[in-house]
Amino acid sequence: MLLWILFYLAFSIQVEQAYCSLQRQALVEAAKSNANRAVSCLLQLNRPVNIQDGSGSTALIEAARLNHEYVIDNLLAHNATLDIQDAIGRTALMAAFDNGQEYAARELLSHNALVDLQDNFGFTAQMMAVKNNSWVGYKRNSVYKLLDMTLDETLNIQNDEGMTVLIIAARNCNSGVVNHLLDQCSRNVLMDIQNRNGSTALMEAVGVGEGNRENLHSVKKLLDCGASVDLRDNDGSTALMIAANIGSSNLVKILLKYNATIDIQNMDGETALMIAAKSGSYQVVEELLKYNATVDIQNMEGDTALMLASRNGHAKVVSVLPRHIALLEMENKDGMTAGMMAEVFYLNHFL
Repeated sequence: MLLWILFYLAFSIQVEQAYCSLQRQALVEAAKSNANRAVSCLLQLNRPVNIQDGSGSTALIEAARLNHEYVIDNLLAHNATLDIQDAIGRTALMAAFDNGQEYAARELLSHNALVDLQDNFGFTAQMMAVKNNSWVGYKRNSVYKLLDMTLDETLNIQNDEGMTVLIIAARNCNSGVVNHLLDQCSRNVLMDIQNRNGSTALMEAVGVGEGNRENLHSVKKLLDCGASVDLRDNDGSTALMIAANIGSSNLVKILLKYNATIDIQNMDGETALMIAAKSGSYQVVEELLKYNATVDIQNMEGDTALMLASRNGHAKVVSVLPRHIALLEMENKDGMTAGMMAEVFYLNHFL
């Protein structure tokens, strides 16, 4: 008899838990499915508008994520709480901006959703907005409104990877956001915050390259607003080295005009000139030589820029580098000269 009672109690508890789970999920699932009539019926039955499913999501979070306009309006009319966070810390505003949902974002901002919350990974709604390149055209206005509503100290918050809004915008070539944040250099947006890899907004913008003309303007804007040109990342690389590595002579020219130190060496002992010579970027090499880059610096292996160009068969770079006798006679740690390296390259590739 006792066993039957225990069995009955256990069964009853399971049924009650299943019922409660269904009750929790019904409104959220209706919102997710864009079933506005079902949402209205459930709310008329006094289902809590802020009820959360097993992942902590609410009907408003799901409606915002999927941009279900009528459902959003319905939930807001029933005073849905705007700033509930799900199991990973996401709010409805974050969901809207992360998924490029302009209507949801606009409505939530107009109802004064909090703009300075972070999810479990340290991301804010602003970070999600600027990393999503679907915010183009008229949709950008919602991003700008979000940024304008944000306190300067919130813009400087770093996520778990050390990224700020400005660094993320620069990395994603979101020049509109970079320029908006730095308009007249009037906001207290910190230029030189470094992420976990030691990269700054300037380094990220330079790394994007010159394919997008607006990005060149962003680089200049960062420099005009006080970004430090000679900061180094965790590998010891500067913005100038990054520009040299991607072969961008225009970016190299901009950075040199803003007084980038030309002969800084990275963790491998390489300068911007060595990096450009090794990759065969002869236009960058020419630009660096115009600014008197030192040609006889040796890296950790004892190589000079001339040796690196010779070893990799970059004849055009070799032709623009000085080739005086002292430089030609220099040896690396293996006892190799630039001439020997050129000979080895020829033997390996043409015989």
